[in-house]
Amino acid sequence: QRTVISAILAKAKSHPVKVVKAMNTVLPQISTGMDKSELAKLSVFLPFYNIDEQTGFPFENKTTKINGASVVLPTTLSSNVSELHKYLFGINDYQPSSTVEDINSHM
Repeated sequence: QRTVISAILAKAKSHPVKVVKAMNTVLPQISTGMDKSELAKLSVFLPFYNIDEQTGFPFENKTTKINGASVVLPTTLSSNVSELHKYLFGINDYQPSSTVEDINSHM
């Protein structure tokens, strides 16, 4: 997915008129709090946008296939929830809830 998004971004930077055409096609299919004019204003910054850090949740993960589709699963839910709280809220010593621990024990 990141490879595809990076390629789309590279192409968008070199073809700004196509970005507007794509936006007109895609926006009716997307639910967002931003309207077309707000997105158009942001598009002027597109040439300066770069995807640098490519991390995501789950932080510690494994890949597998479910019904033929490749999926990413957390290695342990508990450690990923702690890392997510650290990343989002700056909480270094977050202790996952008993519900998370219970789910984690069944993984």
